[in-house]
Amino acid sequence: MKKLLILSLLGLILFSSCGANKMKEPYYFSKDSYTINQSYMGSGSYFVYEIPSSSWNQSNLNAKFVNQPIYFIDSLADLNILFYNMLQQGYLEFNVVLPFEFGAEEYYDSYYYFMASNPDNWDFYYYSGSVKTQDGTTIKTTGFSFFRLDGYDDSAMLEMAGDFVASLQGQSDRDKVIAIHRYIVLNTAYDMNAFYSSDSQDYWNASSAYSSLINHKAMCLGYAKAFYVLAREAGLPVLITSGMAGVEEHAWNLVYLDNAWYQVDATWDDPTPDVSGRVLEDYLLRPVSYGPWSDHRYVGFAFDLEQYLDFGNAIYGLNK
Repeated sequence: MKKLLILSLLGLILFSSCGANKMKEPYYFSKDSYTINQSYMGSGSYFVYEIPSSSWNQSNLNAKFVNQPIYFIDSLADLNILFYNMLQQGYLEFNVVLPFEFGAEEYYDSYYYFMASNPDNWDFYYYSGSVKTQDGTTIKTTGFSFFRLDGYDDSAMLEMAGDFVASLQGQSDRDKVIAIHRYIVLNTAYDMNAFYSSDSQDYWNASSAYSSLINHKAMCLGYAKAFYVLAREAGLPVLITSGMAGVEEHAWNLVYLDNAWYQVDATWDDPTPDVSGRVLEDYLLRPVSYGPWSDHRYVGFAFDLEQYLDFGNAIYGLNK
């Protein structure tokens, strides 16, 4: 069985549908017109219980946030899109003004989207604070800071991804998906040592795209993230999703082709133990509209599939 230990988050509040409101442009206060007054709240993380004090003391916060934009966000759905855009652009700290309190429930709702829409293993922690403007107005803010859970240098992986995708030039999008799926299955073995390890770092390392594409062994999240990396490099809209496969928590992919979302599960198309040269296609390109395969279920997690597809449509600019 393939195992995914993250995201078993039950009974959480679902948020409003993505893309309902256009996000407002960030407001830039001049350097001398405001002061940041932030206080550490916590990560809310399912895994990270202590953040080194050096990463969040008051002087560091001031250095991180001085003269930075403040984003006015209308909904948690828009905040999820902002997270995606900020991480894609390499911004690791920023402040927002929200019309609601951001706490543990909101953290868990956002965490799924945050993890599932980027190829690396990231977490984030958050701050409560305020901004005082020159005219004396105090605006309540929430600050966010992203950090990596694995220790990989992605440069070799990104170079490999570029070379591989260059070899697909001229193929249709469908053929590219088939080729990416085949490459991952042929070149990755399921990491049973990480599956049974009690060391969380083994888990995170085996759950990365790097582990699949460079180390050639991974757990299911690593397979899904490798597919994400190659599909994105090929210009295909792609997401990572999760649910139950058999009796285990599991991760696989959604990819957009021909005006529809399809499901791909490279992990379950890779025999365990690994059989050299063998590629199954039992879990390749099933339309989402058909529902999951009979042994996969979208249950038990803090997201609604339709809202998640709305999120995918929003970040890729797709028509519904």
